[in-house]
Amino acid sequence: MQIIQNSELERHATEYSLGPRDVANCFNLFLGRMPTNARGGGDDSGSVPELLREIFETQEFKTGVLQPLLLREELPHGKSDGAALFPMIDWVQHRLPVGTSTRRTAGATRTWAQLLELLLGDESLVSIAPYLIEAEIDSVLRARLENEGWAKAEHSVIGAVDSVSGFEVSGWAVDLCDKSLPVVVEFYADNLFIGSVTCNEPRPDVLDHVGGDGNYGFTFKISAAHRTTFSRGRTLVAVDSISHVPIGSSAVVSSDAAQPFDVIGATRKELSELRQALDRIELRLADVSRVASMPVDAYDESEQMIGFHTMLSENLEMPFKTQVLGVEVKVEKLDLTDDNQIAEPENSTMIAATRSCSNSASRDSSERPLMEQGRTRSPRRGSSGSVTCTSGIGRCRYDATSCAGAKGPSCRRASSLRISWRKRALRNMSSATVPK
Repeated sequence: MQIIQNSELERHATEYSLGPRDVANCFNLFLGRMPTNARGGGDDSGSVPELLREIFETQEFKTGVLQPLLLREELPHGKSDGAALFPMIDWVQHRLPVGTSTRRTAGATRTWAQLLELLLGDESLVSIAPYLIEAEIDSVLRARLENEGWAKAEHSVIGAVDSVSGFEVSGWAVDLCDKSLPVVVEFYADNLFIGSVTCNEPRPDVLDHVGGDGNYGFTFKISAAHRTTFSRGRTLVAVDSISHVPIGSSAVVSSDAAQPFDVIGATRKELSELRQALDRIELRLADVSRVASMPVDAYDESEQMIGFHTMLSENLEMPFKTQVLGVEVKVEKLDLTDDNQIAEPENSTMIAATRSCSNSASRDSSERPLMEQGRTRSPRRGSSGSVTCTSGIGRCRYDATSCAGAKGPSCRRASSLRISWRKRALRNMSSATVPK
């Protein structure tokens, strides 16, 4: 093995002059980090081999990358493997001074450790740093790679099937070991070979991830003769013609023209059933709202009285006549007081009656039990106020007018009776007319 001489470095300097991505990729691959501003801030003077010699001579590379690589310990690159490594593989194949075999095998690597073992086992690359040759680092790593199956791979095909039907299949495939050769994809329907296609259609989206020229797409037309065999559905598989590695995943394909219409018909039926269910729900909600609007015992006394007033106003035919405390009265309208009691409006004379008021302790025998039952207390003379009594027909309040001029054992005064109805009051209004 010969160490690269100055003349060789000069040739490499011309062939591998630093490009826009070279500094960042060299630091990322061999140190596991991006360059600092001092080295990566746009300084593209020199060549890739010269930059690699500087990196290989640093203590950071010797102890931080080379030592854990030889001991198979964790590298500073992290766990960004697989697809994240594809752009780096493409850069290695085009920009590093390595042998043809290393360029091809680089396409089979899937981890940072595999790629570094392959590169530092390449005689041309390690000859840049004399101490790597003296330590026989490349020999140790080549011996290790002989036991790795991926290191013997001649092809490394990746791809995907984007769409599939009973008429055509489209997707892409590329051989990472040699992107210059288009992949030939074969198609099988339940192990029956139905044709093949060459991947040579432009795919800019794939180019951004794997590099190369980007001509990796394919569109396979299923012939009419084979299309009839898909009437009941068959499993379609796409494979690389050389390695027979599957391209994407298999799919069940049917060419029955009636099948899409069956799906549409089933969907329409489900929508019709859903509409019917929604109509039934709307009808139920209407019934529930009517029931929910009626007062129930769970409401407090105030809410019950409001509901009772609403029911009376909507169902009681007015005006009507009835008797209150033995006196015939005429009810013209019902209203709610501030404390939610049912009474006549403030500006109307719903009930007018004339009652006798006596200051004597004796009352008519027919009236005494009723007044005693209601615990009546007459207002004092010369005052205005109210007297509340409870009777079998309900609860009433007398708004007494002034009796300042009353003299003698008895007087006559006009009283406006404000009626506050409870539910049982309606049952006692035998003369009321309720519409059906």
